Amino acid sequence: MKPQVVRPDVPQASVHSIKRISDGIGQLIANASADLGPQNTILELESEKAELVRTLNAQKLENNELRLRLRNNQSTMEELRNEIDKLRVENSTKVTSELGPIQEQLQMQTQAVGVMVGKKAELMGTVGNFCLQRIGRSFPAPDEIGGKKENSSSWYASGTKQE
Repeated sequence: MKPQVVRPDVPQASVHSIKRISDGIGQLIANASADLGPQNTILELESEKAELVRTLNAQKLENNELRLRLRNNQSTMEELRNEIDKLRVENSTKVTSELGPIQEQLQMQTQAVGVMVGKKAELMGTVGNFCLQRIGRSFPAPDEIGGKKENSSSWYASGTKQE
């Protein structure tokens, strides 16, 4: 224990009271600091909670924007599908209407070619017969040719002996 210095102008009871008050104030300050610890934690949690709420709201906003874009894209895709179907029907109708006359012309030309091939065969037969008849008149018969051959051979043989 420390020796207490007694001051003549300060009463003993007052010093003791001041010391007790000082200890009490120190105790209050210590308790207040201890009490502020959880209070600081609560403030930190409140701040973190507010930050999480802001982040959640930002995510909800982004999610809503993405859903809106998705709906717009789905709508656009549906419109494009409808346009494709419409174009398919139009093209099918157009091809059918344009190919009908072309197919008809092709069929007629095919028939015409068939008729021409038949006429050609007929003409070739006629020309062949005509040529055979002409050849038969202008050329001697084979037995006549054989006789002329013998004559020309003997003439040749006789002509070579005379020289």
